[in-house]
Amino acid sequence: MLRADRWLKRIRLIIAANAASRACPTSGAGLAVVLSVMAGLWCPAAFAQAFPTKPVKIVVPYAPGGPTDMMGRVLSQQLSAVLGEQVLVDNIAGAGGTIGAARASKASADGYTLLLGTA
Repeated sequence: MLRADRWLKRIRLIIAANAASRACPTSGAGLAVVLSVMAGLWCPAAFAQAFPTKPVKIVVPYAPGGPTDMMGRVLSQQLSAVLGEQVLVDNIAGAGGTIGAARASKASADGYTLLLGTA
């Protein structure tokens, strides 16, 4: 009986210690929130650059005149109006769209080349 009492007392102490550590604002998630707020206040603001600064290209991996090309041309007109920059449609047909998709995937990752595909 004496050992059981000691064991229960130890368990209660462990549970109380865990509860106290969770209530502490510098533990776990609380510490992450405090550090992120402090970093946000101390770091200078990063100003975004203007986008786009050059023409945007939409790669359509199908032949000109088809429904995907028509959709690409309508989309390019709407994007040109919204972005204020020229949006070009580049039809690269062949191999069921694989050649155009490969060319779009090899373009630089700067956001100026888009791929219009079908599902």
